[in-house]
Amino acid sequence: GAHQGRRSPVPGAGGADARESSQADGTAHLSDTVRICCFNDNDEELQELDVNVSGTHEEMLARFDAVLGEPCMLVYDNGMGIDLPIQNEDDWRMFLRMVATTPDLQNTYDVLLLPRGSWEEYQRKVAEGDAV
Repeated sequence: GAHQGRRSPVPGAGGADARESSQADGTAHLSDTVRICCFNDNDEELQELDVNVSGTHEEMLARFDAVLGEPCMLVYDNGMGIDLPIQNEDDWRMFLRMVATTPDLQNTYDVLLLPRGSWEEYQRKVAEGDAV
C-alpha cells in the first residue's frame, strides 16, 4: 500500500479555482464558440448549436440548413426589438460581435431560422401582426 498516497487528489488541484478566477475579474471573455438556440417561425425550439466564431457565414449556414431541413437564413433580434437578417459575412460578424461583447448573454443567443428567401414575407407578417 505504499503507492496509495500518491494517487489521492491534491487539494486545490481541481478545475474549480481556475474557472472562478476567469469570470471574477470582470473582463469580457471572448469565447471561441457561441451557443445559438435555433427557433422556427412558429416559435418552436429546434436545436442548440455551438458555432465557432472563426467559422464563415457559409460554413455556419450549412449547419443551420441541416437543422431546419431546408436552405435557411438567420434572423436575430438586436436587443431593441428589431429583427435583423444575417445575409452575408458582414451581418454574421456583426451578430457574433454583439453576442461576444454583451456579458449578460453568456455567449448564448436565440436565432430564428427562416426558409431562405422568405425574409420579405416574414417582415410583412410581422408588420401585419404589429398592426392588429
